[in-house]
Amino acid sequence: MAKISVPEKLRRILTFLYGLRDPRASSPLAAHGLDSAELQHGWSLFLAAARGIMAEGGEPQGEEIAGALAELDSWENKWFPIARASLNARYPAVADQVFLNLTQATGREVILTVQTFLDRVDPLFAAAAGTDNASAGQLLRSRRLTADACDRARALLSRIQDISLPATPAPPPPADRDAAVAAAWSWFQEWAEIARVVVLRKDLRIRLGVSQPTDHTDKPKPADEDDDA
Repeated sequence: MAKISVPEKLRRILTFLYGLRDPRASSPLAAHGLDSAELQHGWSLFLAAARGIMAEGGEPQGEEIAGALAELDSWENKWFPIARASLNARYPAVADQVFLNLTQATGREVILTVQTFLDRVDPLFAAAAGTDNASAGQLLRSRRLTADACDRARALLSRIQDISLPATPAPPPPADRDAAVAAAWSWFQEWAEIARVVVLRKDLRIRLGVSQPTDHTDKPKPADEDDDA
């Protein structure tokens, strides 16, 4: 089987957690034990794994990467409060979706928080007209959180990634990082397998990331390959 990298594992876990915001996907799983406590446990495992990845090697060195992180932090400090205040006042349900387990961060953690924020507001801008999501997206645009503003954050994320690429092969990951990723991945695998059985609508399984839109046999891509960290 093809191996799955650690970033890809984290992306899949986040897709699953994010997809559970839809009650049509979460309700069947809740009936089989995925209650609020279990969901919070999943988020905790994911955040521990993601923070372990970002913390590897300590804080970034050099003026260039420190400057990029500072710019990204300033972007977060400006747009998180504006988006939160605007959405809370007019579309509180959408605000809950966007800011679920998401708070402002510092240091390398700002990479995760800003990326998560962008992943959550993008669907608002692309939502079908007449929905709360579309209206919330228009509201954010009126607050000047535009595509250009989001692209600025993405450029900073790309810049940080480029600067962070090691000149020499990275050392093996620490055991605690491996353990955190393994725990989060195990949690995802368990609930992904259950979701494939109890979430009957394929579009919802696709949203959860446990079924593939091009798979005509309706058999999702396996989620149990070895890590390629």
